[in-house]
Amino acid sequence: MFFFESWDAILDFISDIFIWIWESIVLFAVIILEAIPVPAWAVTTTALQLPSGIAWFLGAFEIPLGLTIMSSAWVLRFLIRRLPVIG
Repeated sequence: MFFFESWDAILDFISDIFIWIWESIVLFAVIILEAIPVPAWAVTTTALQLPSGIAWFLGAFEIPLGLTIMSSAWVLRFLIRRLPVIG
């Protein structure tokens, strides 16, 4: 009984080490990405915004959701056609 509890504790410790390593890598990547300066043209996004009428039209007809569904369907079709048995 003691052996199984010890073994479980050792496995938990090893998995925690791998999780800590992964979190450290991701944190390092976030720090590096946050150090990249924002371009001057991206700071003033008022010129890149859509007029309110067009934004309402896109939201009312769920255009962003439709574009997401269509693009994911195209990607899935592309991937399925690459399978030798199906495509």
